[in-house]
Amino acid sequence: MKYAVDEDFIYKNFTRNVKTYSNKPSKDNDAVSSCIIIVAIYTGARFSEIAGLTKDNIDLETGIIAVNKSWEASELEFKSTKTVASNRVVDLPPISH
Repeated sequence: MKYAVDEDFIYKNFTRNVKTYSNKPSKDNDAVSSCIIIVAIYTGARFSEIAGLTKDNIDLETGIIAVNKSWEASELEFKSTKTVASNRVVDLPPISH
């Protein structure tokens, strides 16, 4: 989130006071949560769709994310998206250095 604020993608870190909880310890839970939130903002993807992203779905060279499956945590498996129309390719905003 700090990066998004620093780069003027967003104006305020709305996750500053958010507490996340997990059954599994994480070395950097805040960074993971921030990435999920940013992907959700830019793609409009549901949490299960974001959890279902694999490295094959993300192309940083062309700046696209392909949303084509979701992760069913209760069954520990990939599933199809909620609807056929949910399958989509989303352009990422340009990254300025």
